[in-house]
Amino acid sequence: PSDTFVTSDGIYVLDTKNYRVQKWLKNGINATIVAGITGTPGGTSSNTTFSTSYGLFIDQFGSIYVSDQGNCRILRFPPNSVSGTIGDWIAGTGVSGYGWQGFASPTGIFVDSNQAVYVADTSNHRIQKYNFGACYGMTVAGTGYAGNSLNQLQNPTSVVVDSDGCLYISDQNNHRILRWAPEACAGECIAGCSMTPGTRPDQLNHPSDIAFDSQGSLYVSDTWNNRVQKFAILNGTGAYKILESST
Repeated sequence: PSDTFVTSDGIYVLDTKNYRVQKWLKNGINATIVAGITGTPGGTSSNTTFSTSYGLFIDQFGSIYVSDQGNCRILRFPPNSVSGTIGDWIAGTGVSGYGWQGFASPTGIFVDSNQAVYVADTSNHRIQKYNFGACYGMTVAGTGYAGNSLNQLQNPTSVVVDSDGCLYISDQNNHRILRWAPEACAGECIAGCSMTPGTRPDQLNHPSDIAFDSQGSLYVSDTWNNRVQKFAILNGTGAYKILESST
């Protein structure tokens, strides 16, 4: 399994090498398959199955989004779908590419309240946004070229968008987390700002995923350090800094 998503009625698991999404009820019993077909990798000729996938999101309506990395596309499955349900191909061309429609190793995905889809386009070193129903994406973070300046990303793997439209990005190969304001030309670093991999509380090593709790604390999957880091954040009148971190 490579990703999970928690809702009020259960836990969704992206079971990558079984090419399926499972839903587990709160009691942990009787998982059901809600997307994909067990043991059946799919190509672009089918919207029922998907290839190697690493991103999962459930929107406010219960629709299931899968980042089909092996096929360089995003699929959306309807609420209450089951194994074999046909999904909608909503983004990507099916082959690796760079243009407004293309992805190269899409990984993390996020869907906002307007059903706009944000994609960590990992090997293109950028975050793409697809408004609902759009055929083309727009780059909202990164330049498309790997780098470590504040306007650049290097293999981003996860993106979260807050209610103000700010993006939080796991900039994996720069070992940092960036906050990117709406329409900004560059981000600001909020964790791992030395960009030096390490085991200190203020360091990260290839962070792969991020999430927030209801108190605004940031959780980071610090992959190569084999730990999860929690950062308490102060977000006040223009101030935005890490107060503390803990494992």
